[in-house]
Amino acid sequence: MLGAWQPGDDGLIAWIALWAAAAYLGWKGLRAFAGRSVRPARAGLVEPDAAPPSVLVEVGETVKGAGLFMARVVVVLVLLLLIPTTLGAFVKGVMSLFDGDLLTAGFAFLAAGWLGWYAWGPLRELWKGDESSTTGEDQAAVDGGPVGGARPAPEGTVLAPPRLSLPEAFLLLSYRYGDVHDRHQSAVACAAAELGELALRRRLRVVPRKKIRVFGFECYLSPSKIHLLDATPTGLAWADELLAELETAARQRGGAATDSPREPIGLRQWLKRRGDRALLLHRDALTGGGVLFHSPRSGPDQEERHHPDPGVRDALASRLRAATEERVPMDGHLLLLSDLVEEAGLNGELGLTMTMRQRLDRARGIGAVAALPEEVRDTSAVLSMSVPSRSHDSASSEGGGGE
Repeated sequence: MLGAWQPGDDGLIAWIALWAAAAYLGWKGLRAFAGRSVRPARAGLVEPDAAPPSVLVEVGETVKGAGLFMARVVVVLVLLLLIPTTLGAFVKGVMSLFDGDLLTAGFAFLAAGWLGWYAWGPLRELWKGDESSTTGEDQAAVDGGPVGGARPAPEGTVLAPPRLSLPEAFLLLSYRYGDVHDRHQSAVACAAAELGELALRRRLRVVPRKKIRVFGFECYLSPSKIHLLDATPTGLAWADELLAELETAARQRGGAATDSPREPIGLRQWLKRRGDRALLLHRDALTGGGVLFHSPRSGPDQEERHHPDPGVRDALASRLRAATEERVPMDGHLLLLSDLVEEAGLNGELGLTMTMRQRLDRARGIGAVAALPEEVRDTSAVLSMSVPSRSHDSASSEGGGGE
């Protein structure tokens, strides 16, 4: 049937998409015939003797993959038509503007804008397909059950991530290939996460001196300050030491006397003063807790390495994905962690995606974050804004390998 069908003037896109789908299904069939259709289990998530998925499940995954493949072929073909059309409309608008034909220029720019929005919005969603469906490991993390299977894991296996503080959770997600993705960036983000943890415990607030709303979006226009609210102990050793240090710094800014009033502390100055102490402190805590494994140097030119427990790290990432995709409620801890992870450039590695609507809702303080207090949203925004960009040397040196 495919050989007899010749593409007409109106059916070119459908013809190419159907041929691409047929090639995809043929390849999957050859893989199944060779006994390779069952994908290997991810290390650390599924027990070695776990049963492979059923034939029906595998067929369903194949059909779903074929549908996504066809959708992406259609997207590429549509983009081949949309991109020249959009550029043509934009050029037409510029030419009409120079000719003084404002009406034509307005319609041309409007058409170019709509085509650009369509390519960036609906076509992107079509390209991603149904990626928001709950996978087995994500649902297990949402429900709090075992990750990677229904059977109980052997004794001593960590089934769900322990309750980690905000800097520990961020640092665990930052480790890969034996080290953090960027030393300076991770050190600053880890110190910012410490402040976020204290903000969640109602010990401080991190807010800008001035904030305005433009078309409903919150804009921060001045350097942020740390306002110490309560220096009473939390019961967490590192947090209490940090509170005492912040209390001393706030009093010193108010005057030399010990009973001087607390003054706000500059956020960037504090993060610079903190240096990499936060990273080293929480790295040792994770190592002592058994979720970060230390590999000593194997030679004089080798650096020591730290590898995260894959089960704990994946379960934590799954929980964060569930909150980002609005399958579980977004709380303050997850919001702060999500913003820091995104600013550190870890979203792609962890499989975190946000639609344009979700980003706009978060910037306006509505949607999934509407139930959170305004001070928590402000603190999360300004702390993530304080994370520096990844250094060029670190970005260019990243390569292959694995944990």
